[in-house]
Amino acid sequence: MRVLAPLAAVLLLAASVPLHSEEEVVEQPGRDALGHAVVVVPQRTDQGSWDGTWVYANRDAKYALWMRTGPDGRPEARLKYQSISSPETFETGWDGKAEYALSGQPVTFALLFQSADANVLAGTWNWDAEFGSAARLETGTFEAFRAGDGRALILRFKSYERAVRKRDSVRKNEALPIWTFRKVSKRLALWDELPF
Repeated sequence: MRVLAPLAAVLLLAASVPLHSEEEVVEQPGRDALGHAVVVVPQRTDQGSWDGTWVYANRDAKYALWMRTGPDGRPEARLKYQSISSPETFETGWDGKAEYALSGQPVTFALLFQSADANVLAGTWNWDAEFGSAARLETGTFEAFRAGDGRALILRFKSYERAVRKRDSVRKNEALPIWTFRKVSKRLALWDELPF
């Protein structure tokens, strides 16, 4: 009983501490009857810099984002994607574009910045795969900013749609992804060096 009392006090204190006033709670659409899922978006910081290697992984894929300052002083990015469940993988050039084949069919991807400065990025995401009677299309707009001590990069979609077509059936997902990349190096590290 003596052990439980301090634990209960800690849990009560943790439950009563309000979220940081600058954090934003975002409801996600299309959830079950129990209610909407919520995601807490961290407060933006101007600490740190874009330059270096950033990583993000989820249960489906691994992403590496290499960033540098271009000749015009604006941030540039290269992205590598590797599926965990299929042989799909690609890497863009510094222009943010990639063309590759999947099951013998051409696929295009583009991560394009519309505006970019030292602290905030905004752009578009387009991923198009056609397989005859099947297709997968992802389109969206996003903003990106650093959070915490400057070593977290929040990629937040402002609009997003993923449509998967199989014959005459189309499934759509419009939930707005919010991904947190973490900075693993100030230099442009090799894929094999990344801590996945």
